[in-house]
Amino acid sequence: RAFDMGLVLHDWLRQMTVRHRSPNVRLKLPVAEMLLVPDRELSRHVLAGPPRHDGYGPGTMKREGMSYLAPRALTIAEDEHWARLRPLNERVLCAGRPHELQKIFLAHVRRAFAKPVDSAEDLRSRMGRAMLAIVFGEGVAPVELADETRAIFALVQNPVKRTLAGDRGRRRVAALYDTLRRLWQDGKGVSDSSLLGMAREARDGEDIETLLEQV
Repeated sequence: RAFDMGLVLHDWLRQMTVRHRSPNVRLKLPVAEMLLVPDRELSRHVLAGPPRHDGYGPGTMKREGMSYLAPRALTIAEDEHWARLRPLNERVLCAGRPHELQKIFLAHVRRAFAKPVDSAEDLRSRMGRAMLAIVFGEGVAPVELADETRAIFALVQNPVKRTLAGDRGRRRVAALYDTLRRLWQDGKGVSDSSLLGMAREARDGEDIETLLEQV
């Protein structure tokens, strides 16, 4: 059968839990120490409360990667910062329930995938097109923003690439925020039937720069 990395990792993890007589596995890597938590009860315990600096919070690798793009993002926030941003994100993303704009968003996805996909790159391009329509509204954001966002996230996910990118990478991030800021400030640009339009409505005094990092 074809090599399947997912199955290999699954079998390795199962063997580790049997060997150490624990459902959880502690890994010591050259760059970090990690705890894999397949155990449902421990997982519930870890996720039960909000992220805190003196409790469970974002890991170092996640914090360093996400800080490159958005140091004030909810995904790496803790304590009062997390508590302040969470309602905004829940309102915009309609957490825990069907999104109030789901019919509009589904129409964007159907338009992007109206024809058969013929390659991986074609798939990425269509996903990017749908993403721009959902976040900003149909035809609002420049089409190249999707590719630029993908390139920047490759830096977020890879510390080696971040280091090699140097000032060029930081300029790309700055240019991304220039575009987001322009779309935010352009009153005629952002559609009300978009995530950014909902964010404008749910802003509740949050400063623009912090809000753009949530986008």
